[in-house]
Amino acid sequence: MRKNFFIFLFLFLGCRRHNPVEHQQPRAFTKSQYIGRSLKNTNVVCVDNPYGGLVATGWGFKDTLFLQLNKTITAPTSGLAEKHFDLLAADLQISGDTLWIVLPWMLSGEVNYDHCSVNLNLPYRSELTVQYCEGSIFVDQLDGKILVDRGRDKVKIDNHTGSCRISAVGDIDVTTVLSDSGFCLLTSETGDVLLFIPQTANADVLLETFYGRVRFSGLSFLTLDQQYNRLAGILGTGSARIRAASIWRDVVLTGF
Repeated sequence: MRKNFFIFLFLFLGCRRHNPVEHQQPRAFTKSQYIGRSLKNTNVVCVDNPYGGLVATGWGFKDTLFLQLNKTITAPTSGLAEKHFDLLAADLQISGDTLWIVLPWMLSGEVNYDHCSVNLNLPYRSELTVQYCEGSIFVDQLDGKILVDRGRDKVKIDNHTGSCRISAVGDIDVTTVLSDSGFCLLTSETGDVLLFIPQTANADVLLETFYGRVRFSGLSFLTLDQQYNRLAGILGTGSARIRAASIWRDVVLTGF
């Protein structure tokens, strides 16, 4: 009987010794991927990222785009993480004058797809459309139209020239130079809306909030109708169109 017990103990310990993977706890693994792409005859870039945020910066290379994906996956082993890093990849397709950058939804019982942020350098005269983005969005140094349809976090646009239409859940912070025929349409559900425009701007302005406050500074309106949570007025010729609204927070317009 005692001999059988020692045989059993030996086999049990041997099995544990030769199957270490079985008892490993999942942990986070990170990896970056770099992609370069020619943009000849393409002036619109469209991004769809359900796994994280976006940083897009304009640069002086006319026909070249550079893309960096920063991925985080939780897996029991590095080998399994590496396998899914290859699966979590951006699908780049050109349709007409538009380059689509799409990260597809992924489901797996083996790992967790925790996060994937997108860093993008694109020609500064490009138009940028963000159809969906799970994290924060930061755009800098673009001279083309910017459209953000479903920002799930805060959105910041800096050093921009052109029109923009942005809807987001969180804060919206935009510094832009509008053309006389341009538009700036900003809508936030739960965040503040901050808009900075030149003091010489020509625009028809409407600012609204349900539960916050509307304010402005550094601008001279030709006509102005201002209440606590609503402002309507004309700047200069009133040729461009500015609409900014928040449900829960403040809307602030500032001239620079």
